Amino acid sequence: MKDAKKTEEKLIAKLAELKEKYRIQVEMATERKRAEKKREFLLKKEREQHLRAETLAKVTLILTSKLSLTTVLEEVLRQVKRLVPYSACNIALIKKGQLCNVHSQGYDKYGGKRFINNFTYPLDKLILDKEVIKSAKPLLISDTHQDPRWIVFKETSWIRSRLSMPVCLDNKVIGLLNLDSDTPDKFVKNDIRKLQPLTNAAAIALENARLFEEVRKEITERKQVEKALVESEEKYRSIFENTGTATVILEENTVISMVNNQFEKLSGYSKYEIENKMKWTDFVIPKDLRMMEKYHRERRKAEGKAPTEYEFSFIDKKGEIKNIFLKVGIIPGTAKSIASLMDITKSKQAEERLKKTMDATIDTISKIIETKDPYTSGHQQRVCQLATRIAQEMKLPQDKIEGIRIASLIHDIGKIGLPTEILSKPTKLTDIEFSLIKGHSQMGYDILKSIDFSYPIDKIVLQHHERLNGSGYPNRLKGDEILLEARILGVADVVEAMSSHRPYRPALGIDKALEEISQNRGTLYDPEVVDVCLKLFREKGFKFE
Repeated sequence: MKDAKKTEEKLIAKLAELKEKYRIQVEMATERKRAEKKREFLLKKEREQHLRAETLAKVTLILTSKLSLTTVLEEVLRQVKRLVPYSACNIALIKKGQLCNVHSQGYDKYGGKRFINNFTYPLDKLILDKEVIKSAKPLLISDTHQDPRWIVFKETSWIRSRLSMPVCLDNKVIGLLNLDSDTPDKFVKNDIRKLQPLTNAAAIALENARLFEEVRKEITERKQVEKALVESEEKYRSIFENTGTATVILEENTVISMVNNQFEKLSGYSKYEIENKMKWTDFVIPKDLRMMEKYHRERRKAEGKAPTEYEFSFIDKKGEIKNIFLKVGIIPGTAKSIASLMDITKSKQAEERLKKTMDATIDTISKIIETKDPYTSGHQQRVCQLATRIAQEMKLPQDKIEGIRIASLIHDIGKIGLPTEILSKPTKLTDIEFSLIKGHSQMGYDILKSIDFSYPIDKIVLQHHERLNGSGYPNRLKGDEILLEARILGVADVVEAMSSHRPYRPALGIDKALEEISQNRGTLYDPEVVDVCLKLFREKGFKFE
């Protein structure tokens, strides 16, 4: 009887174990399908980003050339159509309570070109346009025939759907960018996000008689990391083999007891060469080995807190290094581990290419700014050198350091909208001229605010001339109201500017610059930032390159 009972208990335990293994396999298959859908989404997203970046790059070239306002606006509407196809499009400005068209494309096909080009109408009578201007938010009309607010003009009766984008400058709506289609439901919400940067560029062009809009690159690389755990007996080997993900079973001593076909492909070894012969550590490069051995030990402790997901460098049979995302866990009731591995080498390479592209874009923007203001050539790069070193010395997180680096390289982007005559004036500026110069922080913010950086680049640029005692600009912020990144950039900007030549004075030298921040430590400039800056120059031999 006792033997029968033990046999029954073993069978029950075995059935429970098999049930758990089957559940894990089903979860893994589900997770793999989800990951495949996510990869497809990210590829589509990358293609859209490439088109957007290419379009914005073309617009930037136009904006930095000496073209008439009409020519620039014509190019903007052309590039808008690349991003969001339309039947016709126009840009209208608010003038003395009326909405007046300034440029259009496509209306001649419908016999309404003269009407649109001469369009001037009281804003109070244009219900939908007034709504967009008052809310400063885009408006999408899927079907004009179904919207009672739509005003029907004979010349525009063909319009069935419209996307109306507010053109804003300094948080004020100055006009509208209207996309029209002869088809209902032509436009979607995602079109708004595509068009926002071009709309911002149009605002600067309309306000300054020249359109400037800088290249932007959205960096949207997300880890493709959702893998599942698997452990199988011989009867479940077929499921184990067809997971589509490289998967291994590890013994407590790190010996690999089972691998699937995908792991053979990943490693270059056969199952015969691996199973019960090779250890997990044989595939790990030396610099990652200590970390992974530590995780392996901690995972087996009662309260082990080792991560179950991480990246490491994998070496295959040919000696090639691959970037791997690993998901690992203990199989319940055993000392074994099950691990799934995803080769993210191509994703890493794509991520690096995107970073290089962004860096090149930032460098291009910086050079464009310096072309506008040749007397400060190299200023932003030198400010970047100092600001980055200060951030590193303060041991800030890497993401903050990267944000400071990018913001430093383009912190004077707002000067692109200022006349060259003012920027290079060799004599003292008038009050009006200095007021225009002071506007470059706000203008830089307006250019950058719609770009989806991973860091608050727009706010850092906006605040880099604010001072601790509230005497700075544009918003007279005080103390901790100013971002730490902006306080660092502000000190680096002052030191570089004072130590370098300017049109209206010779270089004052680094000693004079350090004297300035020392005397105003805690009044104008953050005391900790000043102390670190002084230490870099006086103790660590920092010099501008």
